[in-house]
Amino acid sequence: KLTSAERNNAILNTLQSHSIKAALFVIGRNIEAPEGKQLLSAWDNSGHVIGNHTYSHNNYNGSDVVVAEYLKDILRAEALLQDFPRFRKYFRFPALKEGDTIAKRDAMRSFLAQHGYRTGHVTIDNSDWVIDNRLTARLKKDAAADVKPYRDFYMEHMWARAEYYDSLAQRVLGRPVKHTVLVHFNLLNGLFLGDLIEMFKSKGWQPIDAEEAFADPVFS
Repeated sequence: KLTSAERNNAILNTLQSHSIKAALFVIGRNIEAPEGKQLLSAWDNSGHVIGNHTYSHNNYNGSDVVVAEYLKDILRAEALLQDFPRFRKYFRFPALKEGDTIAKRDAMRSFLAQHGYRTGHVTIDNSDWVIDNRLTARLKKDAAADVKPYRDFYMEHMWARAEYYDSLAQRVLGRPVKHTVLVHFNLLNGLFLGDLIEMFKSKGWQPIDAEEAFADPVFS
């Protein structure tokens, strides 16, 4: 088990060792306490992009969503993030849900445009959080459990997702895109992010910085 600080250091050290500048999409409520601010400051000081992931991390497709309140929630997160020098106006939807009605979708698009936000799109979606849940549960039962099966399944899962979405890009656009890979701030990536990057490199993929990826025309 890694503490939040240990996880932070592990992920940041991995990114540094591979000379990658990532984009971290931050849930505002996680940085109200001093510990959260300290963790985020380490990302800021390391030169990674900081983006907005709402304050509360509610699903925008929820049937109980009040659009005006949801938009305020985004600004509430921005108020906490705006003092970090590496904050950029990229917004990522929780669970990647962009509105289950035309009215909600258009209200959000209008709001983001008015406030100067771009969407922090994901091109390679996956379920790393499911694997992390199972890994964490296993280690709670037995702290000495073998984690290699979780690591191996993670690599297989991520490569399968990457191949699928890369083929989808080729089919839809007729060209490769500069992919953005979703990974979460969790134990799984604290342990295995380095292995994940090495796996992609072994397949001939070259890691790039988040801002270079987001410059691909597909994102506009």
